[in-house]
Amino acid sequence: MSGASRAAEVALLVIGAVIFAAAVDPPTAKHEIAARKMLYPQREYSEWQTYPVRTVHDIQPKPKAVALDRFGGRRDKSYTASGFYYARKIQDRWWLIDPAGHPYLNAGLAAVALAHSPASSKAFARASKTPDEWMKKTRKLLLVNGFNGAGAWSDVGLLRASSARSAQPLAYTINLDVMSAYGAKRGGTYDVPGHKGYPENTIFVFDPSFENFADQYVAPLAGPYRDDPNLIGYFSDNELPFTRDNLDGFLRLPASDPGRQAADRWMQGHHAAVPTDNVRSEFLEFETDLYFRIVSSAIRKADPNHMYLGSRFHGQALHDPELFRPHAEASNKDSNKGIVDRSYKPYGPLLARMRDLNRKMYGISDAIDSADVQAITRDRQ
Repeated sequence: MSGASRAAEVALLVIGAVIFAAAVDPPTAKHEIAARKMLYPQREYSEWQTYPVRTVHDIQPKPKAVALDRFGGRRDKSYTASGFYYARKIQDRWWLIDPAGHPYLNAGLAAVALAHSPASSKAFARASKTPDEWMKKTRKLLLVNGFNGAGAWSDVGLLRASSARSAQPLAYTINLDVMSAYGAKRGGTYDVPGHKGYPENTIFVFDPSFENFADQYVAPLAGPYRDDPNLIGYFSDNELPFTRDNLDGFLRLPASDPGRQAADRWMQGHHAAVPTDNVRSEFLEFETDLYFRIVSSAIRKADPNHMYLGSRFHGQALHDPELFRPHAEASNKDSNKGIVDRSYKPYGPLLARMRDLNRKMYGISDAIDSADVQAITRDRQ
């Protein structure tokens, strides 16, 4: 790996959404849509407003076609071929470099897996005879429509088997769910939409046994993938409850809970009788720093070849700088395999703030609307 490669801090990863970022000025809007924005920190919707819409077809001049390698990377530019995906900053823009050493934009679809509802089962029976045949058809469908990867929660076993028999594989990622797995073993978690719920909205990062659990849990999960060039990397968890009022939640836990004891020590160390905004903010950074140090270490011990993609953020978490500084600390231990933060419906100013906090580039996944795509395009030119 070259010096420039080692200096790379993080990669751009797009899971579950396609981002088109042409290196041209944004085209004149030809269409409009009515939409509302979610306002933070109020968590209220704005009034309906009309927004300009720009599509790929509106871009002039048309983007130049570029020859692609088997992974989907640009063959007109070459860098160190490490055999795995890694990040590299080329001039002022961060890129993923594919295993063949070519700049790569990941366009992935999340949850590429068979569903098991009655309607889905009937549709499967009509279209395919076996799961392998279904995946072969699905992989072809994705490639024909411009996708080159599958996101988290996909059927990795079927995907890997299908890609192994093809000259054009699909990249993929894995969500390890480290904290939620520990919670299932420890007890106390419960299901909420999209992720796990925790007592008083606090994770178990201060439990003395969590670090050892992470090492033992990740090793057998990541080990089988460490030599697979089609794996981009790992998410450690999904939508953990990292918020500025975590300190208050820890202080409501029973006195015997390790998280409560850590919060009590924090209050004593800051000579605070009650939490203040500054004390809450510093505690959140302390909490997330511990979490990222533990899980990133466990992942890198089990698989030194692939990137750690962070824990997927959502909602208000994207507006809290305390969450992004610990990411830099975690990735600096191995700058070649940096963190990608999952940004949910970001806007230009938000992207700029996240970039300036630790000079990282951030991955975008899930819901992206037209206004968001325009902001990203302008910010990345």
